[in-house]
Amino acid sequence: MGFKIKLHHLTFIAFTLIASVPVFFLAAWVQQSALDKEVKAVAEKHLLVAQNATGALSLYIKDVKSSFSLVISNLNQKTQINGLPDLLKSLNFLHVCLINPDGRVLEAISGTDAKPPEQIPRQVFEKLIPYIQQAQQQPETIVFSDLIRDAKGFPWIFLIRAISPQQTVLGIVTTDYVKQVQKSIAFGERGHAAIVDSKGQVMAHPSKPWEESMKNISRIKPVQLMKEGKTGVTQFYSPPMQADMIAGHTAVPETGWGVMVPQPFQELQQRTHDVRTIALTITILGITVAGLISWFLAGYLTRPIQAVVSSVQFMILPSANNTRINCFNRPILIN
Repeated sequence: MGFKIKLHHLTFIAFTLIASVPVFFLAAWVQQSALDKEVKAVAEKHLLVAQNATGALSLYIKDVKSSFSLVISNLNQKTQINGLPDLLKSLNFLHVCLINPDGRVLEAISGTDAKPPEQIPRQVFEKLIPYIQQAQQQPETIVFSDLIRDAKGFPWIFLIRAISPQQTVLGIVTTDYVKQVQKSIAFGERGHAAIVDSKGQVMAHPSKPWEESMKNISRIKPVQLMKEGKTGVTQFYSPPMQADMIAGHTAVPETGWGVMVPQPFQELQQRTHDVRTIALTITILGITVAGLISWFLAGYLTRPIQAVVSSVQFMILPSANNTRINCFNRPILIN
């Protein structure tokens, strides 16, 4: 009987495992297909949002450059244009200053009630020198600087245009509009947008410490791609979020700024929870059915073998007085 049970059980286990393999593969395929579909849909959406944000920033840059050129014309022609300060204020200009090679302000128009500086602070001016030199080499071009802190630590964006070897016009712009664009993008539990300058310094980000410190996040993969001017979808690990993320990213061609729209990958996995539940149910039911069929099939297939074994055992029987009977015409030993 022990042999019978062992053979039946081994056959049952073998059949169950063989029948369960396709069930496992089917369940895994259903779950992975659902996740892949979710990732594709989210990736397309994130990339579209990033491109829309980039479009908004491009329009803003165009307006800023036009207004800056208008101020330059005003300074050159010594004319007074009504409403110019209000226009500058609406575009987040602090001041537009005409400076000499030493950073001394010769003329200025303000977009705020604050008095324009008489001298560009030395620590700021030293950081501006490479951009001023670039503008001097391209007199008709408006050069955008990366983020530069003012004397009080606030991040500014500078527009630079050379109008003569001895005179340069600086436009000082806050990052308020950039932050406004970033804040307008939020979805899911932790989906957001992040905007960096061409060096990878944070211009706008949900992490205020990163934003206030102008943290350089150029080591993050999508930022590296944005610095190269590439558009696409990338998965990466976010230190402030402490999570794997998937992000659509693109760049603003006029300035090299980068816009990425990341979301925790875990949120996508949570969206496929219903599909995962269905896949698990299919797996359990499939294994149960396979087990039942395997049990009866194993019994059916092992029954003839058990019959043969029983016949052999019947022909070879030990006697009560330790006598062994040979049923095949061999000598009989009797103790």
